[in-house]
Amino acid sequence: MRAVLVDCREGTRRPLPKSTAKLKKKKKEEESLPPRWQTGCLWIGAVALALVAASAMTDAGLALLAISFIVWLVVSQTQKMRQRKKVEELIAAHVRALHRKRLQKVRSDDYGNVFVNEWLKEVGYFRDNVLLPNIKKQVHTEYTLEVVAPLIDAAIDKYAAENAEAPKGPHRFSAPRDLEAFCVEILCRLGWQASTTSASGDQGVDVVARKGTTTLVIQCKLYSSAVGNKAVQEIVAGRAHKGADVAIVVSNATYSRAAQELARSANVQLLHYTELADAAARLSPDARQ
Repeated sequence: MRAVLVDCREGTRRPLPKSTAKLKKKKKEEESLPPRWQTGCLWIGAVALALVAASAMTDAGLALLAISFIVWLVVSQTQKMRQRKKVEELIAAHVRALHRKRLQKVRSDDYGNVFVNEWLKEVGYFRDNVLLPNIKKQVHTEYTLEVVAPLIDAAIDKYAAENAEAPKGPHRFSAPRDLEAFCVEILCRLGWQASTTSASGDQGVDVVARKGTTTLVIQCKLYSSAVGNKAVQEIVAGRAHKGADVAIVVSNATYSRAAQELARSANVQLLHYTELADAAARLSPDARQ
């Protein structure tokens, strides 16, 4: 039976959104699992019963019981180690994306305060949608957010330490022009002839770059929240105005769903500033729309 939501003001009942119903179902499943203290009591009772039985056993019986316990312990620990390895492999497979997400989600103010709430939400999403569906259900309760978050942070730190090009932390841009200058520097380093445009009359274009027969235009957005589809609309107009082949929006933030959908249909690349170098390196001299 599907869950319903009672609207007290209208006196009507309507179905819960699928996401809410799914959360309720998940919560019900978790509640059906025995608490850890009950599981512990069961094990203590089992061990006590085994000791009572062992007192009446012969030496051979005691040896058999001891061997059985050791086998169970080895098998149990081996399974846990396999699941832990699986978790670490999944994190490693997505560490580059996680690194970018942490740069986007962790915020700090001018007073040195660091805000990680959005990052922890992202970790929770990764846990629920990537880790848990790929490991055994019996160990789900062992991989809480408190356990998963340090594992992910350690993997990201290792990735950043081993990759010279990976930023070690969020780049501090004090103004939009700083982000534009950063993009120009990256492109020039890769052999592009790049420059910023004038502050007015750029038709949504902040950076123009050329390499061979390819021209790309970039709009830079230094935001504290998600970039909307207005940025996509502006760079599409700027691409037409400049006669460019490639249109890119570069930001320190994430992009709204509307912006992502419009970008796909308009052939616009939406990048975090850490992705610009790879994107520019992949462009061939004859890249066209």
